[in-house]
Amino acid sequence: MNPLPPLLALAVSASSAYSAIIIGNLAAPTTVNVTGSSNVTSINYTPYSAGPPVVNAAYNAKAVGFTMGTTDYTVDSITLRLSGVGNTGTDAPLISIYTANAGKTAPSTLVGTFTNPNFTTTAITNWVFTPASGITLVAGTSYFITVQQTNTVGSDLNFVWENGGTLTDNTNTVPTGVGATQDTARFGGGPAASAINSLSSRHNWYQLDGTAVPEPASALFAGLGAILFGGRRRRG
Repeated sequence: MNPLPPLLALAVSASSAYSAIIIGNLAAPTTVNVTGSSNVTSINYTPYSAGPPVVNAAYNAKAVGFTMGTTDYTVDSITLRLSGVGNTGTDAPLISIYTANAGKTAPSTLVGTFTNPNFTTTAITNWVFTPASGITLVAGTSYFITVQQTNTVGSDLNFVWENGGTLTDNTNTVPTGVGATQDTARFGGGPAASAINSLSSRHNWYQLDGTAVPEPASALFAGLGAILFGGRRRRG
């Protein structure tokens, strides 16, 4: 078989798209929570109680920030290491991506949400969430991934987003990837995502996967490759 002409080979190469780790830390070795078993992030809703004691309704949620590099990516999935989720069927995690505000201190504008998997265990598990609709992350833009509890009715309204320690305890859990660099993490109340604005030093376990969006020149080569490849097949 004759090899592909150089231009055709380049076009076929340009048309090849594959999923990559935009940013995350699940590929890092699992480490012990060196600061103690309480070193996890509880995602919960505390309902109001007239007491005694009096308890005001309160949320605790988490957001992890990142800034995209020089390439746009479409989001394929996000994987979170959670425990206690789906207990008695009352947990309703809401996973979202927001743009960051100007100071990158809180989520700002909703970009998209994710569809929950079928939770079948409360054990520590890497759960995969898929976009409810298409999400494109733009080069040079800063974002937050937010994890919230949305159910406010039931006896168990708490689940845990696992993490490996603080910035100084387990540095191998710092999120990295080919498409983005890490910014700050935030925790706080709700239900508005903008209320997740208190600085956090904990690295939660996650992995954001996506596919690079071809640049215009690459798209042109891809189209040319399809035409030339089709012509070769007809002549073969």
